[in-house]
Amino acid sequence: MKKFGYFENLSLAARWFLPWEEAKGVIEDYRDILMEVKGPEEAVKRFGTPVQAVLATADRKNIVIRHFMLLLFAVLSFLPVFLQIKGFYSSPAAIFAAVPLMILVFVWYGGDKSKEPGIPKGLAVSCGLLALFLILLCGAMFYFSANPLHPYVRYMGVCLEIIVPVSAISGLMGIACAQLFGSRWKAAVILCVTTALASMCCLSLIHCMAPIADPVSAFRACSWKCVLVSLCGMAAAGMSLC
Repeated sequence: MKKFGYFENLSLAARWFLPWEEAKGVIEDYRDILMEVKGPEEAVKRFGTPVQAVLATADRKNIVIRHFMLLLFAVLSFLPVFLQIKGFYSSPAAIFAAVPLMILVFVWYGGDKSKEPGIPKGLAVSCGLLALFLILLCGAMFYFSANPLHPYVRYMGVCLEIIVPVSAISGLMGIACAQLFGSRWKAAVILCVTTALASMCCLSLIHCMAPIADPVSAFRACSWKCVLVSLCGMAAAGMSLC
């Protein structure tokens, strides 16, 4: 089967369009059927393309619901970017943008049984890098709290301006991976959301430094807020990996 890739494409289509348990059943059924097929041309003649083969066994209503949820995930993933473009740099706005996506991802992928033994290497590396960034961000905030007017604060703000859309795009990719490769990938989504949320909190302070009477206290308060957000996100991600 691996020599022509029809089965692999069908497996991906089944995981994308069907609930995990139903997808596993369809994959196992076609695994046995395709043992008798000579090549991809015959498979396409008998069953159509991999997507057509999967859709033939699927409930169209459920497919519409699943794709509506994915569209909702996509919109919520880019809501922080929209707020950034509009200049709504505030903690409440960041929470409004990030928390609904985190809750929906937990609910949508929390009840499936798609956790295979072992954590994928790519997922482990992604989560490790995101957690490291959150630790460095909290450390930088505490460091600059001693000197909020340090010129590097402005450079950090520029970097965070880039981090927010990158986190949104990465979160969207994580949602696709959770859909295709198992619910453990929601850990990466949660860390991406946490990164965007922590970055927006920091930007809300950096963009309003001028009118702040006591920037040292403001930086310390924001630093502890980043620590709290990061710890909650990393704890949720750790639960998702278990």
